[in-house]
Amino acid sequence: MEQARRQVEHIAKINRWLNPANTHDDQQSHLAGIMPDSCNWVVSEPMLTALLSSSGSSTIIIQGLPGSGKTMVMSFLVDYMSTNVDSKVLFFFCKANEPEKHDALQVLRTLAWELLQLLPDFYDNLEPWYSESGRIILDSYSELQQMCQHYLRRCYRSTDPKIPKLIHIIAFSLAADAHIHLH
Repeated sequence: MEQARRQVEHIAKINRWLNPANTHDDQQSHLAGIMPDSCNWVVSEPMLTALLSSSGSSTIIIQGLPGSGKTMVMSFLVDYMSTNVDSKVLFFFCKANEPEKHDALQVLRTLAWELLQLLPDFYDNLEPWYSESGRIILDSYSELQQMCQHYLRRCYRSTDPKIPKLIHIIAFSLAADAHIHLH
């Protein structure tokens, strides 16, 4: 009983340290705004079909002008992949008008937290990173980048069936780009 309580406290401390953005509420809100069949075209995009048929983990970056539909396409893809594809989806909605949603540090902290939700055994592995940081909130980009690279490499290289294929989806605006592009 005591060990279970300590584990719950440990997880809560690491969650506070990562301080993730609430992307799941964003996802539900955006899904509600998608017009029926308006994003079905994206499923037949050659780049996406190639990505989905690959055996490894992948990253999708959706870029375009503000208002060009990136968020709706991303929301559709997150929903589609979560229900139709044998992989786990990590995602982040970048929003220029919300400070906590357009910072690279926040993107990485949130993706790290989402990975922990899929692989809770990694919480114990984060203890050295958490203890060495000495911070209440992880605010060092270099530490976070190293940590994410370490754990994502472990996921990418793993043959353990408990570690799923990962797909990362990030949407952001680029003023110089007038169309939606999948990368």
